[in-house]
Amino acid sequence: MDQHPWVMWAGVAAAVLTMAAAAVPKVRAILAPILAFASGRRVRRVARLRHLEAAYALLNDQRTATLSIQLAGVSAQLESLAAARQADAERHERQRTEDRARHQSEIAELKDQLVEARAEIAALRRELAQYRGEDGRR
Repeated sequence: MDQHPWVMWAGVAAAVLTMAAAAVPKVRAILAPILAFASGRRVRRVARLRHLEAAYALLNDQRTATLSIQLAGVSAQLESLAAARQADAERHERQRTEDRARHQSEIAELKDQLVEARAEIAALRRELAQYRGEDGRR
């Protein structure tokens, strides 16, 4: 070992390179199935993601269709309720108008009766005054 240390290290490097050159094909043969599995796993993952995205899109379309149908039903119900409320409001207003007219006619009739009753009371008071006047003269 009288050699220079650089020569010794060069020999070690050459030995390592020779072993690596011999081992590379064996390592490739060992690693090939692992690399194939890893790349196949990526392919399967991408395929699964595509499948999930397609299922999500289909489900989303179904939800959209169902919600559209439900909203159409709710809209029809609201329109029906609005029409019923409008009809009730119109009926109530007609009823109030009829009641007001009936009450006004009843009030007018009662006022006429009151005028007649007052006239009758006034006539009775005059008759009573005449009667008392005649009674007082006798």
